Amino acid sequence: MAPPAARHRRHAPRGRWPVGRRGRRLDLPGPAAALQPTEPRLVRALWVWSAQLGAAVFWVQESAIGFDAVVLAGAVALGALQTLPFPADRLLVDRLRPAPAALVFPAGVAAAEFLITLLSPFGTAYGSLAVTQHADLPLLQVVSVTGPWGIGFLIGYVASTVNRVGTAPPGAAAPSASPSW
Repeated sequence: MAPPAARHRRHAPRGRWPVGRRGRRLDLPGPAAALQPTEPRLVRALWVWSAQLGAAVFWVQESAIGFDAVVLAGAVALGALQTLPFPADRLLVDRLRPAPAALVFPAGVAAAEFLITLLSPFGTAYGSLAVTQHADLPLLQVVSVTGPWGIGFLIGYVASTVNRVGTAPPGAAAPSASPSW
């Protein structure tokens, strides 16, 4: 019998996940299936963009700005800008050494947040991950040195590191924590 990790990988290709009794499988439609590595990059980027667009529309609704053509065009543009770190990470991470590869996604997140503050009439009110950490006062001390984009960088760094460790093949050596420039 295969080890548990191999069994899980065998039963979860292309959005199929074991659920229910006796290992019945369920085909997951939409994002769960589209984000599988076997799907074309454009399809995955469009799903990420649609999630970012949904977040922008939700933010506009919650802030009671109101919808018109300009606001909708801005939401589409900001969603597209926030999507760029994801395909950049997928395109560059396999071509770089481990330490620089770990910095592609966080640098992209910080750059997108910075550009949003420059291009958006909302400044740092929209698109900043720093506002999600308002209760973590020691972490917010980073803002005094890096600005709010440093928090986005740190969140992106943790996310890319967890993704890298989580997607390593079973039995592979853990990624090195030491920089290998």
